[in-house]
Amino acid sequence: MKVIFFYIDENLFFLKIFEIEKIDKTLNVVAFLIDSRREPKDKDLLFPDDHVNRAGHWDLLLSVFDDNKNDCLKPDYIYRDKILKYLTDLRLEYLNT
Repeated sequence: MKVIFFYIDENLFFLKIFEIEKIDKTLNVVAFLIDSRREPKDKDLLFPDDHVNRAGHWDLLLSVFDDNKNDCLKPDYIYRDKILKYLTDLRLEYLNT
């Protein structure tokens, strides 16, 4: 976790950045069905390791709060639009470097 502070209109905000792994799992139905028909007949499985595919990727989770620990990304937060603009600019800067 990383914490960055920034100011908007002389108000202090804190940006928390978390890295989280998202797991994607898929079921290979064709391989599963073929092997499920072979198994009761005591035949070797053709696709023993191919029934489920798993792949992961990393995402960033962002949280912004003020010095009163208010969630600054709530729809009714007074500076929400300016904070979202700041985060959008930050993302574009990150992608351009």
